[in-house]
Amino acid sequence: GEDDEEWLRQVFGAAWQVSTLETYGAGLLAFHEICDRQGIPEEQRCPATEAALLKFAAVLIGSYSKSLVGNYLTGVRAWHLIHRQPWNMQGDYTKILLKAAEQLAPRESARKKRAPYTIDDLKKLRQQLELTVPQDAAVWACITILFFGLGRTGELTVKTKTGVGSFNKERHATMANVTEGVHRDTNQTYTQITLPWSKARKSAARRDHLSWVPQLGEVDPQEAFNTHKRINVPGPEEHIFTYTDAAGVRIPLFKADFEKQLKKVCRDAKVPFKACHGFRISGTLEYLLRGVPFVEV
Repeated sequence: GEDDEEWLRQVFGAAWQVSTLETYGAGLLAFHEICDRQGIPEEQRCPATEAALLKFAAVLIGSYSKSLVGNYLTGVRAWHLIHRQPWNMQGDYTKILLKAAEQLAPRESARKKRAPYTIDDLKKLRQQLELTVPQDAAVWACITILFFGLGRTGELTVKTKTGVGSFNKERHATMANVTEGVHRDTNQTYTQITLPWSKARKSAARRDHLSWVPQLGEVDPQEAFNTHKRINVPGPEEHIFTYTDAAGVRIPLFKADFEKQLKKVCRDAKVPFKACHGFRISGTLEYLLRGVPFVEV
């Protein structure tokens, strides 16, 4: 019945993250707009005929980047899968179209390469933070753990104050997810966060982990984390980077607040802001420069 069909759509839709579906939704909207302009009738849109899909791609190629063309095509395909409709585009055609999109992409569509954050950069950022201030203590701990734990900002911060992206202990790391241990081979102490959710997580049964060990010098994630815990005392059911704001309210570290503070300290330290996801890239480079084998990183 209709209830069964709706449940199946919800089950299929759960295979993608909400943010991914939002991106795919933009592709679906573009598909219908282009079909309208090209005079493609409704009955040729779902299931979309190969001719309609090829025409859609042809309009995009030359005006947009390869990644956007790929995302838009994937979005239309996801829409078909969720509604259990056949996908009429040959895989070889998709490969050819994406290769053409790469070759014909306008120069202005390419993102500029970003330099990574370095240990010296982090030292400068630390000098701009007052670690006795609750938010600064939380921000510094987050920075260093993202860097040495090779984390994604979305895994350690909360997206929104209300709605789907608001704090949820089933999705966001709490202090209850933090464990400490000693490596059996090296006797090195480490701290580990079991992530309730991660971008790479494929099933509810699989949990990804983010871990780090103490570092020598000014940039030490363990010292930063200990300082945050001493200043902010996050409870076991609170977000891992919960702090007390100026009004005395306990709040998790929101992504927007983290980015705002990061931009400020980068400006004050005269360190170029390299976007929040730059820490994962930067930490990877740091480990490679230290001689850690690429396959291990």
